[in-house]
Amino acid sequence: MDFRTREIKWFLQSIFRGYSDADLRSLDYFIIRKIRPAFKAYAKMAGKGTCPGFMCFVKGKQIPVEEGCKKWNKTIKEIEESMDLMWSDFNNGDELYNFIEKHGQEKTSNKIDRGMRKFGKYFGNFWT
Repeated sequence: MDFRTREIKWFLQSIFRGYSDADLRSLDYFIIRKIRPAFKAYAKMAGKGTCPGFMCFVKGKQIPVEEGCKKWNKTIKEIEESMDLMWSDFNNGDELYNFIEKHGQEKTSNKIDRGMRKFGKYFGNFWT
């Protein structure tokens, strides 16, 4: 199959399936490309004082709503920074490489991993 035919095939697959076989070559890039813009918009909205009720409890004891929301906003920021670093990596951006140069590879990997683990932990709670 020549390049032009593949491009047409992938285009049609994207229209009918929402993704193409080409997207499966780097599924992580496809996913971050789809969720990052929406998550960044969510992060802006979440900073306006709303947070899930469970964030207002620490070790079973209730804390003030303002503290819970600060905790939530810190978590959202950590996830957003993790996604930004991943995005920079996929786009050969300088942000990731500057971060690695400043903090080292291990700390960078840990930051990305921590943010994505929190994304998974709180998945289902991203509402406003």
